[in-house]
Amino acid sequence: MTKEPKLTSAVRIIDEWVDYDNEIKRLQKETMTETSLPTSPSSTHTPSHQEL
Repeated sequence: MTKEPKLTSAVRIIDEWVDYDNEIKRLQKETMTETSLPTSPSSTHTPSHQEL
């Protein structure tokens, strides 16, 4: 018996697998795009404090 790759068997067993896989890839791409955008200075500003 030849061992079938897991992704190939998933596509064969679960009809919606391709749709799920495409949705995950789209969400990952969105997340990567959002995290690579520069943030505004006010959101990265941390309050300063004085050492005692």
